[in-house]
Amino acid sequence: MATITMASLAMKYKDFRVPALKVKSGGFDLIGESDYAVESVEVTLSQTAASAAVIKLTNVYDLETRSFRSDVSSDFILGELVEVEMGYGSSLTSLFYGYVDEITYELSENPSIRVTAVDVRRMMMGSKKSNISHQVKSYSDAFNEVIKKYKPAYKSKNVDVTDKLETDCILQNGSDYEFIKEELCKKANRDFFVHAGNVYFKEITAELFYTVELEWAKDIISFQRRASFQDLVIKIMGQDVDKKEEVTAEVKVKADDKQKSLVQSEKTEMNASVEDNNDAKKIADHKADEEKKQARQASGVCIGIPEIQAGGRVKIKDGDAELIDGTYDIMEAKHIFSGDGYQTSFEVGGWKR
Repeated sequence: MATITMASLAMKYKDFRVPALKVKSGGFDLIGESDYAVESVEVTLSQTAASAAVIKLTNVYDLETRSFRSDVSSDFILGELVEVEMGYGSSLTSLFYGYVDEITYELSENPSIRVTAVDVRRMMMGSKKSNISHQVKSYSDAFNEVIKKYKPAYKSKNVDVTDKLETDCILQNGSDYEFIKEELCKKANRDFFVHAGNVYFKEITAELFYTVELEWAKDIISFQRRASFQDLVIKIMGQDVDKKEEVTAEVKVKADDKQKSLVQSEKTEMNASVEDNNDAKKIADHKADEEKKQARQASGVCIGIPEIQAGGRVKIKDGDAELIDGTYDIMEAKHIFSGDGYQTSFEVGGWKR
């Protein structure tokens, strides 16, 4: 998706003057249609784990009857669907969609309720399976078969179709989440993630979210970049059964092209599903991308910007042309709404000049 500037965002959000929030539970607007006081809402968006929303409410306790208000238990039920939108004024953007996973009632000087909601990936992580056979013609078919039973917990899906397989059966061992991430994504060279109720199984080069352009000393409160030494060769091996010969692919990984080479490490994997050099190259590229994200990390804090999302990017300007400026892949974003206003922080893995 295209790069978006702070100038265009300022027009959309009326110069970021009036932070706004909407929390819906079962379709009911908890803020606009209730007497609850929202102390804080923290949404954590992740590319590699289940995203979560933690909602803390006050004005939920009746001191005269010594009990939590009766409507609280009906508004918040374990398993109830929750959606969180943030923005400014009347311009709101959906950031999270999931189900209530935990409810905490707290008695203190100011009694409160903390509601934790998670997205569909948490549910997928809880399934455990052994030697399950999926009769499918492609990895994307296998993804569709696995994800369809979770439809009550997400809104829509976006799937890039994969090539037809030589076999019509894929075995699953482990959770549905592990099967998709470790089996389907790596072998099909795909990314799997969830955002605001939308499920994605896309090519790793797909650009679904904005690249948000941020200028140092103007749009950024703080930013730091760190790189770890990495000099690695990833080697994937397999067997072409028809030609009765070995197939292989190698990919070199460095944290920084300018770093010195000392001793090059090697990670070699024999993969039974690899039947030609193209298969091997896809898996090697996927593993190389994961390794590079571990070696290239950064973090930052800025005013609340809903467009900063896991799976998207930030482009840093005017920090240091040689060491800081560049485009960074967002792995995790936190959107915090409280009495102090609306603020966004982000963690990145991988960058390019």
